This record gives sequence, structure tokens and C-alpha cells, in this order.
Amino acid sequence: MPKPKVILVQLNNPDYRSNIPLASGYLKAMAHKTGLLKKVDIEILNARLNNFEGDARVVSAIVEQKPHIVGFSCYVWNIDRTLYIINEIKARLSNVKIICGGTEASSQYKKIMRNTNIDILFIGEGELVFIDLLKNFLFNTPPLKEIKGIVFRKRQSLIVTPLREQIPDINIIPSPYVLGFIDPKEYGSLMMETYRGCIEKCSYCNWKR
Repeated sequence: MPKPKVILVQLNNPDYRSNIPLASGYLKAMAHKTGLLKKVDIEILNARLNNFEGDARVVSAIVEQKPHIVGFSCYVWNIDRTLYIINEIKARLSNVKIICGGTEASSQYKKIMRNTNIDILFIGEGELVFIDLLKNFLFNTPPLKEIKGIVFRKRQSLIVTPLREQIPDINIIPSPYVLGFIDPKEYGSLMMETYRGCIEKCSYCNWKR
């Protein structure tokens, strides 16, 4: 029997051609560490589709695989395109579960969850949340209301669970590069951002916890 399919997506901005889905790589790496890749097939949408194909091709490439879950990394530079792609996928696969994470999701969750095609949204770091959600999907435990750091709907209301504590040591997350989940040769360049773990709470910054 085939394993349930999860596709992780970080859409580019048309002005960029260096869009590396590091967050997706971390999620898959944690699923590997916890043994969940034995139970579920997790695919990171490939570089060509992410960075060079148009919306229609991205949608068809995802839909034709009939995934059970599609997860999106949301940032200020890709949120409009992400919401459009989500709507197009849901119109074709009404039963697919759509999950969203990333800094824009965390900082603008009320606005983003107005889109009723989104089922679950992450607030804050996503790796441990993702593992709990996979366990919920696979084993029906833990229940959604006990998973810290998510927003979901119950009837017409938004349920916001308590924030999850930050991971004290980021080294517990395996490297998606070492594991081969992200191949740098598929991308023209690598961008490095070092905001993660920042202890400041600057009011103007969407990248804070």
C-alpha cells in the first residue's frame, strides 16, 4: 500500500531565481530523524518548478500526484502567489489538507486564515509542530487542540493554541544538505540569513517570534 503523500512548497517571487526551500528541508529532516519517513512520503517541490515554471504548471504538477497534504512556506515576497496557488489546488483537490508556515504566516495569521482553503497554520518554529501534525494525520494523536503553535478552524471559529517554546539547540535538526534532501547544485546561488534565534522583539520586524 503506498504511503500518504506530502508535498512541501516554497514558491519564488518572479523577481528572484535563487529560492532555496530550506524550511521545507528542515521539516523533512525532522521527519527523517523521528522515523516518520517510513510512514509518509515527503517531497520538496523541485527547483525547476519552484523557480522557473508558471502557476498553471506548478498547480498541475502538485495536483497530478494527488497528495494528502501540501505545505507552504509563506514570506512577504511570496504570500500573494502562495494564496493563489492554494486556491487553485483546493479547487481541484477538495480533500487535500493545506498547511502554512513561515514568517508571514506567524505575523499575519488572522489575515491569512481568512482564506478558508487553508486548514492549519503554524506560528513560530515549524519543525516540532510538523512532527506533531504528521502524527495526528497518521495516528490521530495528539489531537489538534494539544499541538502547540498552530491555528485551525473548529466550525466557524479560529482556534489558536499556546505558542511552542523555541528549540533551545538548533543542532537537534539534522542538515537537509547532508541528508541529500536539498542539492545545492540545483540552485544558482545560496542566500544565508541569520535572524533565526534572535532574542530581540523589535516592533517593526515581522521575523521575530
